[in-house]
Amino acid sequence: MENTVSNAEKYFGQFCDLMAAYTRKSAKLRDKSDLLVKQLIDYGNTENPELRTTVKDFAEELAKVQDYRQAEVERLEVKVVEPLKLYRVLIKQTRAEIKKFNKARNNEIKQLERLEKVRQKSPSDRQMIAQVESQVHKASVDASRTTQQLEETIDEFQKQKFKDIQKIFLDFVTIEMVFHAKALEVYSNAFQILESYDAVKDLEDFRAKIHMASGSFHESRPVAVASPSPATPWSTQVGHPFDN
Repeated sequence: MENTVSNAEKYFGQFCDLMAAYTRKSAKLRDKSDLLVKQLIDYGNTENPELRTTVKDFAEELAKVQDYRQAEVERLEVKVVEPLKLYRVLIKQTRAEIKKFNKARNNEIKQLERLEKVRQKSPSDRQMIAQVESQVHKASVDASRTTQQLEETIDEFQKQKFKDIQKIFLDFVTIEMVFHAKALEVYSNAFQILESYDAVKDLEDFRAKIHMASGSFHESRPVAVASPSPATPWSTQVGHPFDN
């Protein structure tokens, strides 16, 4: 019986610690994802119209996933972690019953040993022997009653343990299935949003802005006027040697 309780104490304690850590990790992932959503929105506001709309819509889908993840965290805490924590109290109560049983059993053994000593030392002292026998009987009745109580307690403990281990992990799997099913649906929408993004429109818009900026720059530049070369007067030209 003690092994049964010790085994449950060991493994349910480990389950509790692990599931609590699992839940905290999910909560941290939600927090990081919330930061990602914020950064995506900030980035989208700096981009061209098509990309800005796409990033905003994509971020909204990611935010929906985090809402589902928040629900996942809360349900894990209530339906998985808390029930496992309760086993610490249940195990403590069961150990108290075992301690009571051991005390009653030891008292019975002690009274039996005392009776044996009295019979050996004073076999003719019927009054003393009768008193000790009465105490032995009382101790035996108490031990028998305590044994029955302990057996009932352990039986109930086992029945509850079998039921709880099934329910706790059924709830765990159900919570995870619901979250991932909803997340898959939202991620599918996010995928469609990203896939339908038309980068060509943004590129054309970008090129048009660059062209306009470049044209404005050239129009604003001053035009340099070239100075005319001085004309050479014909009267000063040297005649051709064959003209004479």
